Amino acid sequence: MNSGKVQPTSLPKLQTFVLLLISFAEAMFNSMLYPFIPYMVAEYFDWLERNDKDTDSIVSFYAGLVASLFSLAQFISAPVWGWVSDKVGRRPIILLGLTGNVITAPLFGLAPSYLWALIFRSLSGLMNGNIGVAKAYVTEITDETNSAKLFSLLGFSWGLGIMIGPAIGGWLSRISDKFPDSFGSDSFWGKYPHFLPILVLSLISLIGLIIGYFALLEPTRKIKKYGSSRQLLKNSNFLVITSIYAISGLSFLSFQEVFPLWCRALMKNGGLGWESEGDIGIIQSLGGGFVIIFQLFLVWKIVNKLGILMVLRLFWGICVLDFICIPNTYKLQDEMLWIVLVPLYVIFAIIQTSALTVMTIGINNSVELSVIGIANGIAQSAVSFSRFIGPLLAGCIFGWSLNNELGYPFNSHLIFNLISLLGLLCIFLSIFLDESINKRQKSPEHLLEKAS
Repeated sequence: MNSGKVQPTSLPKLQTFVLLLISFAEAMFNSMLYPFIPYMVAEYFDWLERNDKDTDSIVSFYAGLVASLFSLAQFISAPVWGWVSDKVGRRPIILLGLTGNVITAPLFGLAPSYLWALIFRSLSGLMNGNIGVAKAYVTEITDETNSAKLFSLLGFSWGLGIMIGPAIGGWLSRISDKFPDSFGSDSFWGKYPHFLPILVLSLISLIGLIIGYFALLEPTRKIKKYGSSRQLLKNSNFLVITSIYAISGLSFLSFQEVFPLWCRALMKNGGLGWESEGDIGIIQSLGGGFVIIFQLFLVWKIVNKLGILMVLRLFWGICVLDFICIPNTYKLQDEMLWIVLVPLYVIFAIIQTSALTVMTIGINNSVELSVIGIANGIAQSAVSFSRFIGPLLAGCIFGWSLNNELGYPFNSHLIFNLISLLGLLCIFLSIFLDESINKRQKSPEHLLEKAS
């Protein structure tokens, strides 16, 4: 007996697996660096004195520059790769991006100087056209019955990368210090102390490249052009949700940049004074673990019950309070510090991944299917630019706050308070979103024939 309920279309397994690897590798490449990037930069400037108050400020600035260049390069290259993918197809661009990861990621780990680290980090961003193109590919291999499921899985893989990335970055960095009997300080691993975690990332991209070469199929689309890209400039829902997406990316990545800098900063400067990146990696990995659970089992139930608008406001309201509380934990000691700080970081990790996933769905819901590719390209370019200026500004502001004598609110709390204000701005902008963003738009015709 037909109940009238539409059965969801099965996801193409191998293509889905490759997309999950892309999301996983992207999350790893972003999160893996944060536990060790302050220490890596400090090693390039080894003439600095550890206990000099200016040292934390200098390291903060140059670490922020390294972290932000990847996003700046993506901001430049993402529209180009998107345009090329429209001409030659999604498959070759996705494979080219994976190839770029395999080549450029190890070069960053082998960078002999700070300048070369900047160059190789930029090359990684320029070569990586995967994210925007992958989102377009998701739209082409799914329909209304299974697209939400695939986006949820992408969020899951992102959370997995957020969890594993810092662990690998923190635990495998300076392996010669941790295991001097097996990896001596004069060995290859002692000379390039941060190469091993980057090598692991490169191998993951290589697996995705090999599987993708055989598994990725180029869909053939038959879509009538009922909308044009110019209409996006008149689409208030799209403009507002893209603005919120970009501001959120700015906020979240700024926090990711500042958190390890704050952990490393001396206690007299308002930091935790941690000497090892391993502890930072543990906290960030715990956050990623809870993200996986939340993404798989809870986030979509909450969205289905409350809708995109309400969820965005709820998430950002909680996150604002979280950002205010975290810098105050430096006053705590030993076990109490971990008891309080870990849950606060877990809250951030959950909201970051879940909110960005929900906003991605909102962007797709705000436009017709005939212009969804260019819409994702614009959104990706916007968030890439915000992710470029985020770590750079955050590093500069945090470094300045450690080096002035102005006191609160211009001390180490300053950057956390500014990030909180950006969250309030997102809540304010959400007022201008129409309720229609909670549902996917219908084009007059959208037919998709998948390659067999």
